[in-house]
Amino acid sequence: MRELLAPDVTCWSDGGGKVTAARRPLYGPDHVARWILGVLAKPQSAGVTLRHAVVNGELGILFTLGEIPVAALTYDLSEDGIRNLRLQVNPEKLTGLRSSRE
Repeated sequence: MRELLAPDVTCWSDGGGKVTAARRPLYGPDHVARWILGVLAKPQSAGVTLRHAVVNGELGILFTLGEIPVAALTYDLSEDGIRNLRLQVNPEKLTGLRSSRE
């Protein structure tokens, strides 16, 4: 995963005080990759499906549990890899999202 991330990658997450999220931005490919892999390894992540989606007009990834959106990820690409990751896990901000099926 580290190879996909730019050397100056930054990751923000927003739980809105409703669900657990990183309290501060994460910097650097090692820190960001280890945090993401740690989140995905948690029991709460079991059964979550990832799908391509349009999130606020940007290409992103929608994480669903059944048909319920539980997270939305948007990202910026650069020549060096993925530069910025924004992970929205606040349930109140996910209500309008639906997965796009290919």
